[in-house]
Amino acid sequence: MDRICIFGALIVGFFYLLLSNKDKFNRECVSQIIVAMYVFSLCFSKLCIPIYQVYDVTYGSFGPSFRLESHAIFFFILLIILAQQHDWKIRRPRTIVLIVALIYSLYIIFNPFNTVRPSALIALEYFIFYLIFLYLLSQSFELKTITQGIYLGFTITASLHLVLAILYPVLGIEAVVKVFNVDSVVRSIERIGTPGTLGHPNALGAYSTYYFVFFLSCFLVKYHRKKSLIFSIISIIVIFLSGSRSALVASVVASVAIVGLYVFRHHKIFSPTTILKGGIPIAAVLALVWFTSPISTLFSDLDNLESMYYSRLMHYYCAGEIIQDHPLVGVGLNSHLKYLVDNSALIDLEKTFENTDIDIWDPETFMFENPIHNIWLILLCEFGVIGAIPVLFYIGRFFYKFKKRIAQNNEQYHHIILNTTLGIIVCLFVHGMSDWTPLTQTCLNVSLLFLYLSSYSSHISAQKGETSSSSALTTA
Repeated sequence: MDRICIFGALIVGFFYLLLSNKDKFNRECVSQIIVAMYVFSLCFSKLCIPIYQVYDVTYGSFGPSFRLESHAIFFFILLIILAQQHDWKIRRPRTIVLIVALIYSLYIIFNPFNTVRPSALIALEYFIFYLIFLYLLSQSFELKTITQGIYLGFTITASLHLVLAILYPVLGIEAVVKVFNVDSVVRSIERIGTPGTLGHPNALGAYSTYYFVFFLSCFLVKYHRKKSLIFSIISIIVIFLSGSRSALVASVVASVAIVGLYVFRHHKIFSPTTILKGGIPIAAVLALVWFTSPISTLFSDLDNLESMYYSRLMHYYCAGEIIQDHPLVGVGLNSHLKYLVDNSALIDLEKTFENTDIDIWDPETFMFENPIHNIWLILLCEFGVIGAIPVLFYIGRFFYKFKKRIAQNNEQYHHIILNTTLGIIVCLFVHGMSDWTPLTQTCLNVSLLFLYLSSYSSHISAQKGETSSSSALTTA
């Protein structure tokens, strides 16, 4: 029933896009709608179809089954576009990307400490197929088309999430929780928290931070400024109603990072101009929001905060044990839970946390059935230091070259993509420090989309002949 509702929502979204663009219907418009429908489809965690279940239990954040996701359908659409419109004239992938993909594939397949190699192959199949899809997407459309399509897709997504968040928890209509995911869970009655279309409130929180930083970037770059401001506010409301404290903190830190590195890019971070015109106003706004809005209520349940703190601390302790056992190459992609369960007898949680007030009455419920609630510890556990260093190097390089890349290309859509990627990376760091939901395939689809586009944005523009900067940094 949930998948029927998903297809119904997709059909409604498709006809909405057709009717709202009927006066300017052309090839460019059709391309934008294709991208928009793809982006809209990403928010449904139940849209995927399991095609082969390898295990009965989950050993990592990618699940126990090979799955057919929404980008598989759009994969064939892109092939048709490349054949008909571009006569298969596509740019060869960068050699470094192919080399890195090959090395990581071999690294994953032949990890000697991975006792559930098929579980690793599930994640590897996802990454390889999605990387190919992103490559075809970048070859099929201009950066302008992709960005405008993303904008349309996120506006529909944010609108749907807002409606679901108003129906529950605001109006208390709990029946809507199961509409798009029959397995959805909600928080206790004392706390607000809606899963939206993603099955879990934390997943909705993570996902909505991504389209929040996108709309914020559009606002700062002056693209549909009024509309972008409205949807930025809608995004914050959705994040709040998801009840995810980590997502709320991540959105604030990401906002500060984007403003500090983009708006004040011509000044040093700690210059008087940045502090007086950026730091102090932002701090004043945050203080005003904190004391005049219900946002502070999310952090008022001290008992819940303490419970969450110690639960995660136990997970981090287990991660430390895994890293200590296999520091160099880890225990295999999508496989750390299996290792944790197999070696649980060696982890004496009761003794380790005997001086705390938390009652560890049933550690298996949380510890051995959920991935470690920290994506960076998961990275170290499953890839080891050797596999994690290149990822961290890429992120560090992105921050180091951010201002230079902004200055090199004054094209409006290039700036939107780079700013959004900056915000998403910050969200991954902040939210990923206390949760694993950023590694769900639903959230990964969005974060990897922008990471890929930010790496290739200048190449996409150059390839498609976007030599004019007439649209650069002007109000749409």
